[in-house]
Amino acid sequence: MIICNGKICAKIKTGGGLAENGNPITPSVTWGEPIPCRIMANMHNKKGKANGNSFTIASYEVLVETQPFATERVTLTYDNGEELGEFSVMQIERMESVGTVKILV
Repeated sequence: MIICNGKICAKIKTGGGLAENGNPITPSVTWGEPIPCRIMANMHNKKGKANGNSFTIASYEVLVETQPFATERVTLTYDNGEELGEFSVMQIERMESVGTVKILV
């Protein structure tokens, strides 16, 4: 059992491909249902700078109950409403022995 402190939403792409004339068809993008999860910061640093602008460098480890999960992008939100942002999925690891899926973003 995971003690949840937030929600993760997966970006879902549908459609796309090539039309009969060979032109690409833009896929439609939607966000999946929020899934309860445990969010843990691996790194959270507000010292990033580029071209005179500051930014936050962050990576997170997210645990969800075992379920099919495959996506390239996710959003993370804490239960208190704080939105952490949209992230690329770096790795998905199924941990069958404890009934969870670990997602590194």
